[in-house]
Amino acid sequence: KNLLWSVTVKGTFEYDGSHSTCTTSSVSTTVSNSNWKITSSSASKSGASATAKTTGKRYNNGVAVETVTEAVTLVCGSDGTLY
Repeated sequence: KNLLWSVTVKGTFEYDGSHSTCTTSSVSTTVSNSNWKITSSSASKSGASATAKTTGKRYNNGVAVETVTEAVTLVCGSDGTLY
């Protein structure tokens, strides 16, 4: 398979020994195929999770012919493990 575009989520977490909290989240994207463009991208945080959501569109002769939305979530567990 060819990589068309990618989305990365980054999060900052606080861990007190028994609970985790996400304090910041950010998103970055990379386009690897010139037929694709990122049309929207956002980052959010909730509890112990950081999430990035991105929508990419594939264009053919200037017309959008395919739309794909992907979400990536990073979670800090109650033991401090990231997954």
